Amino acid sequence: MSGCESYLGRPYQLGACGSAGEIDCIHLCYGVLEELGIPAPDFDWSWYEASPRIVMRAIQGWGKRIADPAYDGDISLVPSKVQRWAFAVTWQNGILHINQATQAVHWLPRHLVPVKRSYRYCPLSRI
Repeated sequence: MSGCESYLGRPYQLGACGSAGEIDCIHLCYGVLEELGIPAPDFDWSWYEASPRIVMRAIQGWGKRIADPAYDGDISLVPSKVQRWAFAVTWQNGILHINQATQAVHWLPRHLVPVKRSYRYCPLSRI
């Protein structure tokens, strides 16, 4: 496997960047954005403990809020039992996310993933 599909099944580990196999939700999104050639939002380690409101405010400088994550590379905040929310990324008409039951990267069709908020890269949002 190469490209974005190489993330499927990778085990979850909080703070892991994927270099040793494990990955977390933030680094999953950053990896997919890199594969797609889309600049990533500025990374902030405080996101691991921040409220969704703080994270959303930071992401608004990277992209614009959208109603429906429909394009590869759209970033979403999704519900999580472990940390209240998690990052997910749109790819191939679905959402790549950390599956809470398997604790690994999983893909589901977009309509099956409950999304709190979504953002799409927009260079003009930085102005």
